[in-house]
Amino acid sequence: MWLAQVVAGVAVLVLGAAVIFFSSQLPYRSEYGPGPGFLPFWLGIAMIGCAIYVIVYTIKKYEKTGVF
Repeated sequence: MWLAQVVAGVAVLVLGAAVIFFSSQLPYRSEYGPGPGFLPFWLGIAMIGCAIYVIVYTIKKYEKTGVF
């Protein structure tokens, strides 16, 4: 089970990196406020943060039980 959680975390991490990469090609600001690249950029950051949390939590949890 720990392997599936780590693989899912890595998959979300890669997806978040792709979201940040593609949102960086859009304008961050527009004339009247945030542009079309604002929300995807910060959603990608949040996805990467959550993915790192899941990966670290899973590794620490199963490291205590002796699976590794």
